[in-house]
Amino acid sequence: MFRALLLAFSLGLLLLACSGDPVLVRQLEMEKRYFEAQKILEKIYINPNVADANDFQLAVTQFRAVVKDAATLPPTEVIESVIKGSLIRIGQLELTRDNVEAAVTAYEEIVARYPKDDEITVSARLTIGLLRERTLQYGDAIAAYALVLPSLSDRIMPQDPEMYLVAIPFHFARLHKFSADESERTHAYRRAQECYQTMIAKFPNSKAGTSAVSYLAALLADQNQWQALDGLLNQQITKHANSPELPHFIYTRAMALHERLGETARARKMLEDLLVKFPDHSIVPQARFEIARILLAQNQNEPARQMLKQVIEMSANNPGLAARANEEIAFSYEREGRWNDALNEYRWIAKQYEIFPPALNALLRVAEHYVRTNNEMLASKSYAEAIAYYQGLINKYPRSMVAALAQEHIANCFVAQKRWEEAAAAASGIENILDTALGKVSTYLLLGNIYEASGQTERAVKLYNEFIQRYPQHPLVDMLKQKVRALTNL
Repeated sequence: MFRALLLAFSLGLLLLACSGDPVLVRQLEMEKRYFEAQKILEKIYINPNVADANDFQLAVTQFRAVVKDAATLPPTEVIESVIKGSLIRIGQLELTRDNVEAAVTAYEEIVARYPKDDEITVSARLTIGLLRERTLQYGDAIAAYALVLPSLSDRIMPQDPEMYLVAIPFHFARLHKFSADESERTHAYRRAQECYQTMIAKFPNSKAGTSAVSYLAALLADQNQWQALDGLLNQQITKHANSPELPHFIYTRAMALHERLGETARARKMLEDLLVKFPDHSIVPQARFEIARILLAQNQNEPARQMLKQVIEMSANNPGLAARANEEIAFSYEREGRWNDALNEYRWIAKQYEIFPPALNALLRVAEHYVRTNNEMLASKSYAEAIAYYQGLINKYPRSMVAALAQEHIANCFVAQKRWEEAAAAASGIENILDTALGKVSTYLLLGNIYEASGQTERAVKLYNEFIQRYPQHPLVDMLKQKVRALTNL
């Protein structure tokens, strides 16, 4: 089919050349190049992970040439469609090969060329915001998001929303969370809340509306507006009395009452009623887990453990929750002084749930127990065992978040033993495992803490200053500047 199209183009070129119309000849040549670029794109997308780097560059070069050629032709609907399609594909290609700056340039070009085309500019600005957030250029991300907030709800399909769109106001507010300017932070949260209130009013009884409620609740929690949060959730419980989302609202309200408003007895009653009224709902294991934690806080350890064991049995498809339930059982044994039982639980967690946080913490917890009980030999042995375990995870899950967290735990094991040089070397290895802005930031912060703890103040100051220069838009910059001043004045 594709060869037939090329043959048709070739014949068309021949005929047009004979007709003597140079504009039509150039247009057909441009369209031929566009189809050739599309063919390369199809080849790449069969399997982007194994695509040849030359194919990526060739496709980008072809699409760039199409844009350049099209710009010399009289503007028509077809020409504009080709230019627009080419710019979009350039951005997609650069994203696929993780070339963030080039992708941003392509999307900025789209915004500059089509400022009045809301559909394409909103999409381009959202992508720019997400990319800037990914590279920790938070000021640029905020600027991009701010431009799309007013028309965001127009882009959302009520019953089948793209969830990243619904999350944008939340991201916008959260990027201001650590801002030193309180009025700016308050204004950002207010704007985000207004966006979600608009969505809730515009999309009642829909997936988009329910998601907006969840994000609005998170924003209220961020600002410690617990009474407002309780009012919102109570309103939603009344409004969604016959909705499948009702158990989620009941659960969320119960947790706010327990954890933030101190109404534990009331929260427990709500959770227990939820178990009775909705015994088959997916939220039931989580509700049981929280009831068990309330019992543990009241030193009702045995009934709590029985409930946690039920949670584990119910969580075959939710190993993360099962890991947390096992961890709570281990904690309860440790608090009761039943160390052998706790030790067995910690070892089981490390073996059974290796990619989840409780597993990463389990062996470190064992070593810390022996430190607290002044058993130096077993503490040293346990730290060595933990380091070997973490190294095994790094080997098993290379260049992953699990591996990066394992590397961080190795550094923490050395810190606990005051083996400072080994701790610094381990911290420096994080960015080699997770070669992203997040990995680099984690390395800076952990390494800085190690230098401070080991009394290497000058190295800590130098590192923090490097961070400030490298990530000037990061929300921690103000805090690090204060830290540098404090360390400099020691």
